[in-house]
Amino acid sequence: MNEKLQAKIDLIADNYITVSKSGRLDMTMVASLGALLFTAENVTADEQKIRDCRKILKDKTGVFSNFRGYTNLATLCRMTMQEDPEAWLDSVLKAYECVAEGKAKLLRSESLVLTAMAIAA
Repeated sequence: MNEKLQAKIDLIADNYITVSKSGRLDMTMVASLGALLFTAENVTADEQKIRDCRKILKDKTGVFSNFRGYTNLATLCRMTMQEDPEAWLDSVLKAYECVAEGKAKLLRSESLVLTAMAIAA
């Protein structure tokens, strides 16, 4: 097998294991998404950094926030890849407020979070 391909497969597997251990996950697909997000950026997941980012996310969002749903892990994974996760989250939250005020209210709440992350990027 091609060495680059094998390295990617190993990275996906390692990232999946790390993401799965980083906290309570309700779905295997969500953990797979997290592993793929890290692998797409050629980054090895860091369990402690995910946990640290989870605390930041909880501190900056409410109990019923749309950031606590299915997009939670995707948000955490993207946060851990940033030099300054808190500043990145602040920019996403600001974009989210703008999107939520506009015509995008027609989108599902999870879509608004993903849209805000794309705008912040």
